[in-house]
Amino acid sequence: SNTNAVFDISPGGKRLLGQLNVIYKTYEQLVAFGHKPKFVLAFRGGATKFVTKEDKYISQKDSVIKKKVQQRIEDFKEIGATMELCGIAAKGNKVDFEDFLPEIEVVANGYISVIGYQSQGYNLVPIY
Repeated sequence: SNTNAVFDISPGGKRLLGQLNVIYKTYEQLVAFGHKPKFVLAFRGGATKFVTKEDKYISQKDSVIKKKVQQRIEDFKEIGATMELCGIAAKGNKVDFEDFLPEIEVVANGYISVIGYQSQGYNLVPIY
């Protein structure tokens, strides 16, 4: 059965961290059930400012959450997840492309990328 999924991730802050934790748990549970899922994390919207190298795009109080988000990004890298960020969202949030974490590829248009994954049979999981 097809357990490949593309997660369209738009929230930032605590909601982003909570969702990343659930997505990771979902991966672990699928593996425990004998599956070999491929996950794509497609970041946009409020998530944009939380996947940067430095803290200059967020408030001081969000830096603890951002560090935990980055630990999760490392976890996803280790399991071979693909991570992308929408270039339109980057521009809208005034984040320079080179400021994103190296694990994350900036794509021209996140929607086109998500449509592409769906056309390859990935299941869409929208996260608001």
